[in-house]
Amino acid sequence: MLVDRIIPADELGPGALECGAANYIDIQMADYLAPQKDAWVAGLAALDAFAMETQGAAFADLSAEKRDAVLLRITDNGGAQNLQAFFNTARTYTMQGTFGDPHYGGNINGKGWDIIRYPGPRPATSPEMQRMDREAEPYRKSAWGNQ
Repeated sequence: MLVDRIIPADELGPGALECGAANYIDIQMADYLAPQKDAWVAGLAALDAFAMETQGAAFADLSAEKRDAVLLRITDNGGAQNLQAFFNTARTYTMQGTFGDPHYGGNINGKGWDIIRYPGPRPATSPEMQRMDREAEPYRKSAWGNQ
């Protein structure tokens, strides 16, 4: 999986996959990002071809270490110029799906917000909630109110 290598799970918390970034991308490619779908699919195919060329297998079939090697080669100007734009797009969508409003299909149960210690959108705050000497209490609702 691509998103789990862009933001991997580690000892500090969940990664993009656990936060629902792949789900976000799927939903958005069928809706708001539909005009980019052909470019996205072509980018995934180019990524697979590059992985096959450099590592001998499709990207999804590689170990995490080999997937990281493919992505590092793409991002370090090492002969994969045509994939840099795709990687930048994939990174953007992964960030959106990990840290964006759950209304859009990612950031499941506010897991992404927990990583960055964002308490969630508030319709109103009291003076007590704005105190800087304590952590904000999580508010696990979408700004749209239906999540």
